[in-house]
Amino acid sequence: MKHRPWIPALFVCLLAGGLRAEEKADSAYLEDRLAVARSEHLSQTAEWRRLGHYRHGIFGWTSEQDGPDFFLSPRGKRDPEAELEATIRAFFAPASPDTEKTSHAQCHFPARYAWLKGRLAFDPARLPEQACPRFESWRERLAPGSVSLIFASAYLSNPASMYGHTFLRLNRKDRPETERLNDYCVNFAADTPTSNGVVFAVKGLFGGYAGIFSTIPYYMQVQRYNNIQSRDLWEYDLVLSSAALDRLVRHLWEMGGARFDYFFLTENCSYALLPLLEAADPSLRLSERFHVKVIPVDTVRAVLDSPGLVGERRMRLSQTRSVLARRSLLTSSEVSAAERIGREKEPPSFPSVAGLVPERQALVLDAGLDLFRYRHGFSRFQSTQANEAERRILIRRGQVAVDPGQVPEPPLSPDAPPESGHRTGRIAPGLGRNRGILFEELSLRPALQDFLDDPTGYVPASRLEMFHLILRHREDRDRVYVQRLGIVDIQSMPPLDSWVKAPSWKAYLGFDAAEDRPRAPENALAFRAAYGKGVSVGNAGPGGVLGYALGEGEFGAGPVFDQGFRTGVGATAGLLWRPFLRVRLWAEGGAWRYFWGDVDGVPRGTVGISVDATNRLGFRARFRRDGEARETLFSLAWFL
Repeated sequence: MKHRPWIPALFVCLLAGGLRAEEKADSAYLEDRLAVARSEHLSQTAEWRRLGHYRHGIFGWTSEQDGPDFFLSPRGKRDPEAELEATIRAFFAPASPDTEKTSHAQCHFPARYAWLKGRLAFDPARLPEQACPRFESWRERLAPGSVSLIFASAYLSNPASMYGHTFLRLNRKDRPETERLNDYCVNFAADTPTSNGVVFAVKGLFGGYAGIFSTIPYYMQVQRYNNIQSRDLWEYDLVLSSAALDRLVRHLWEMGGARFDYFFLTENCSYALLPLLEAADPSLRLSERFHVKVIPVDTVRAVLDSPGLVGERRMRLSQTRSVLARRSLLTSSEVSAAERIGREKEPPSFPSVAGLVPERQALVLDAGLDLFRYRHGFSRFQSTQANEAERRILIRRGQVAVDPGQVPEPPLSPDAPPESGHRTGRIAPGLGRNRGILFEELSLRPALQDFLDDPTGYVPASRLEMFHLILRHREDRDRVYVQRLGIVDIQSMPPLDSWVKAPSWKAYLGFDAAEDRPRAPENALAFRAAYGKGVSVGNAGPGGVLGYALGEGEFGAGPVFDQGFRTGVGATAGLLWRPFLRVRLWAEGGAWRYFWGDVDGVPRGTVGISVDATNRLGFRARFRRDGEARETLFSLAWFL
């Protein structure tokens, strides 16, 4: 056959023309789908705004997401419609040959793709669906059949957890309830490279950290919160449809590259979970109620206030409380035996339990093992001596021939759930007399708790107040002045226990009127920082009395002092008493000696009583002495 060189050229031209025709057809289909999206106003729907984490503010719609990889449009953060169109165009883009490094938009945003596919009815012949093996593998590993909201109680020793913490647990559908420790959790937290509490507080207040989502096994959270930090965990099962669960998992994948500016009071660990649930079920309206502050327990209340969203509630007691609960089953001689075992003062034969019946032997050995583990911590990496000592206890326990059902179980009676406590904000108008002069007072406290507030649902015998502002107006002066601006006021008074070592301590940072100085109150405001440690004994529960004593140090600065500052030490002792369920009494007294700067000795004392009318309304009376100043105050406390 005679060679015809124009045939290959013709074939190439025909092929190129066909490809151009296909590209033109795809382009036409893309524009058609964009036109449908515009005509149906998809960018204005709740579903799209939930997926983009958009909130409406003074300047229009703005996404709370701050990372550069979350938006496909340069205007995407503030323009939901531009982001929608950029997303649709990206779904039509050809796949990258290197899928290991660059995932297609359909794979990067599976929740967006699934929703738009449903609304725009994508034709698979004209918009091929991309394979997403990494996403599918990750989704199969989670495979949730339900979701639970977990609340970890407050932990005053860590600035990041003083108000508690919330996260989600994805309950795998083919896993029984008894194996929930192996399920995965969705956690949102600030990426904090520093452990400095002051740096954390400052940067956390002003959005200096990046907040990121992560998925981690539940057993790691239990180890951290339940065991190491001795915090109770409350589990709230959420009622979500299978479609909502699928959207949740898809959107979680999208959150893998998201970044949020972390704000300690607003966009924090608890708040970030609410838009996540709203993306899963756009009918939910959980985040709209929060504007000024977000306290973890308030987000729990928001979830509980949504009709039909919460099913069963459970509590997992902290390791410390479990240890003490088991000890409460022992007699005094058995407690001594368990202490010898737990403190490694018992020979390997454990003669202290030899004379007990098998059921009591098992109970004492279990209690001793509890104490041993508490003393050594819960790290996997123990010393050889600790591992050997624990092994001896376990071997001896295994030698006790007793049916597990015959061993008494510790009375794990839970406290009141966190949502049962008073509201976290408080307004307290009051009327009083200081140095014989009447004054009016307005106390504004956004968070959280003091000794005269009802402790139900909160850490007993503790005080945690932030940004507490007190304004006053005296009858002899026609002006309003600041009596106090407490930035942070913490006091933790756990009672002394021979098994559990929890120190009593307090810390304060803020501005107070130095009323012991001979100055007009509007000119007496000074900076004050104080810290103290001590011991508490007794019982802070209903009907109980708890006493404490602290040694403290203090630094003050301001023009109210002749030298501009003062530094000193003091000793205080106090008493907490709950004679009735709705009545609380607090008394504290002590003396201070300032030895540097303004040198002086100052006696101080306070007696206060509160009576609750309802869960949100109470009455208070307080009598206070600060140097030569004596003050009486009656106020009304309204929690909101």
